[in-house]
Order: sequence, then structure tokens, then C-alpha cells
Amino acid sequence: MSKNILWCVLLERSVGYHAMQSLLNVAGHNARKGYARLGMPYTRTDDARNSAVMAFARMAQNDDDTLVMLDCDQLYPPDVVERLVSHNVGVVGALVFRRGVPYDVCAFRRADDGNLANVPYEGQAGLQEVTIVGTGAIAIQRWVFSAMDEAGYTWPYFRLAYTGGQALQPGEDIYFGAACELADVPHYVDFDLNCPHLITQTVDIETAKLYQGGGQPGKALREVELC
Repeated sequence: MSKNILWCVLLERSVGYHAMQSLLNVAGHNARKGYARLGMPYTRTDDARNSAVMAFARMAQNDDDTLVMLDCDQLYPPDVVERLVSHNVGVVGALVFRRGVPYDVCAFRRADDGNLANVPYEGQAGLQEVTIVGTGAIAIQRWVFSAMDEAGYTWPYFRLAYTGGQALQPGEDIYFGAACELADVPHYVDFDLNCPHLITQTVDIETAKLYQGGGQPGKALREVELC
């Protein structure tokens, strides 16, 4: 029995030119592979993810049927969905770096002290198991949601959990990952699948001074290589 693949793009931000070109390439590749695309409204991220899960639940029949969610502020290789699905694990994400400082990897492991620590990029390659992976480019198999239900972490699977006394509140991706951890669902990162985050930059006198002094404010988008 063939595996059902459903993919979608979350439209929680305005889509820029470079992101649109990248997503059009992804859409063309997916159409040739026969993957079904789910149209998404412009809405809050947690609502969008939960809506995607609901639509996926209506079409999914097998435990290894897979939902792939892509954010609209990243660049993707055309075969990103195919490569994520090919790992055939419950939850796997691409290599994505945080949009702001300190630009660390959007993936965490549970440290010996019980806290979550960012996974270092250096020395990593291929598929690596982590505790929580970011959801910028993520593939989730149907059995994962069944396992969460059995563990008591039912729909909505993506929630904004506000905690008093904290300046930085965890997002819906952290809630999903923490619930998966408690449900014994491992997460993985494909360190060979690079999906750069897009940001808006300003060019001013400080940018010019940095460049003229030998610094590199940032690669032009045309120089970014997707692996």
C-alpha cells in the first residue's frame, strides 16, 4: 500500500520574492511526485499547524502516512519534502538556524541537568536524534499523533503555553516537542538538509564600513547554496 504524503506551507508571514521562487520549485517537484498539497489560510501559526493536522487526519490511513509542514520564511531545495519523507521516522526536521542572535540550530537535546540545550552544528552530519526539533521544515507520520493521544496529549497538538514569570515564552513547536518527549516519540534532524531562514536587513553606513573593512555582512541570496 502506497504512502500518502500531504504537504503545506504556513502563511504566518508575508512571503517575499526569494521565498516564493523557492516554494514554486518545491511545488513543481512535489506535483511530479504526486504529493497532495493542502491550501492554508493566513492565520496564527499554532492554528495553522492544528488545521493542517486535522486535514491530514481525514486523509491519512496508514501509520506511515506523512504530513510535511514548511514555513514561508525559508529557502528550500526542490526535493525537501521527498528527502524528509525518505527517512521514514516519526518526526524529522531539516537543518534550520534561528532567525536572530545567536543564530543557533533550531533543535534541542535534554542535558544531564534536565534542561534543554541547543544542539551544536559543528561535527554533525546525516540523521541525528534530538529531543525537540524546530518546525520550520518538518515531517510527521500519522502514528505520532496516535501515540500522543494514548499518552494523554490530545488535539490541539500545537499550543502556545504561556508561563508566568518568564520573559521568553515557548512557542507551539516547543509544546509539540515536549509532548512528544513525554509520549516517547523521538525527534530527528537531517543535518545534510540545509533550509536557510530569510530575514530583512538594512544597508547603511555601518554595513558599508563592515564590508570595506573586510567583514562580510551576509551572503547575497543568489550565493546561498541549498544542500
